[in-house]
Amino acid sequence: MKRRPVRWEFWQAWLRVVALGCCLRLPTVASAQTAIPPFVAEGRLLTQGFRTDTNLNYRTDASVVFLYSNGWWQVEARFTSLNLVSPVLVNSMKIPDGTRSYIITEGSTNKGLTTVASACPSAFPPPGKTELLVPWLALCPHPELPLIDSKRMRRFISLPDCLPNVFNAPQNEGFYQASYLAPENTFLSELVIANNGFSIELNVFKSGVEDKGEIMRYPPPFENGYNEMQYRVIETTNLHGVRFPVRAICQRFLPNWERKDPNDLRAVSQSELTVTRISFSAKDMAGRIVAPARMISDDVRPGVNIGYFVDDDQWKPVSDPEIIRRARIARQRTGVSE
Repeated sequence: MKRRPVRWEFWQAWLRVVALGCCLRLPTVASAQTAIPPFVAEGRLLTQGFRTDTNLNYRTDASVVFLYSNGWWQVEARFTSLNLVSPVLVNSMKIPDGTRSYIITEGSTNKGLTTVASACPSAFPPPGKTELLVPWLALCPHPELPLIDSKRMRRFISLPDCLPNVFNAPQNEGFYQASYLAPENTFLSELVIANNGFSIELNVFKSGVEDKGEIMRYPPPFENGYNEMQYRVIETTNLHGVRFPVRAICQRFLPNWERKDPNDLRAVSQSELTVTRISFSAKDMAGRIVAPARMISDDVRPGVNIGYFVDDDQWKPVSDPEIIRRARIARQRTGVSE
């Protein structure tokens, strides 16, 4: 009895099945991020400012708390400085379509005043509030940096308030280099940001509808920019199989103008974060940070400033009908187009 020859089509089909089975067994390293359980981190942030035109250098000492859960985060700092009588509390939190931030002076006699909270269409704390930005850079898993493309990003210029028109100005960009703690690539290991030769000064006024800043190009030889900010982790620990940063330094630089060397830079500020405790306990996270029961919003997320009361720190998205209605009224009143 003759055997029927095995056709080549059969082998092609069989090889495709084998190849598919092998592919299904491959680990999806590039497509999945490491899952981080909810945690609370506590630490201390020391910040020093250095000036050459005066001896009024400053130093702040802040106790920091950072909360994280499933992409949501909140950071709070209580800090004092040489020229502050009472400690100041600053807080920033991720909310729908942006972040909200507020400041409270502890020991203030203005007990009857309602706290004003700024809501901003950003994914990070105010860049001008070092006591919030540096802990966020260190402890936020997979931080949403203001990237423009694979080489450029918005610079973290020192804006104390939400000023989208200044922050998103075309001149506010620079080349960057970012690396992450291996092997999970969850937390930043280093971030270096260069400006593109433009100075953006906070000579800002508000006319109710518009923010303006003074933008100037640096004189030679700094017209092409320089590295103005560097963040780096200098110590880590392993918890739940993930490398967490426990010490990090962030520096900001300016050129030595007299020397006319674009590579001759001096540090104008340095912040060092030391994480003293990280807990994954739900009990530790519950009630760790308590916001004022009622706040007045300065909400810029809709593209125009609107104000309203916010109770229990519960913020609505910009798609909420009430937010849309208030934004429409504000645009009609100020003449701002959508």
